[in-house]
Amino acid sequence: MFIDAAIFEVSTPSLVTGIELAHAYLRPKLGLTEISVMALYQKDYWPNNLSTMIRGITRDEVSNFMLKV
Repeated sequence: MFIDAAIFEVSTPSLVTGIELAHAYLRPKLGLTEISVMALYQKDYWPNNLSTMIRGITRDEVSNFMLKV
């Protein structure tokens, strides 16, 4: 099975979503094909805002990652 992209909803923190998201953007380091990764975030939905893990991902470090607010 092949995928071209992965889309995640990250408005509330979720350990499972974080693990799946990390696997998606680390695919090239695992010897798998690179895919586009999009994270969707609804601003002010969660009182603690965007999780630290998601905030720490930058386009400079992970070119195939996009955060859409």
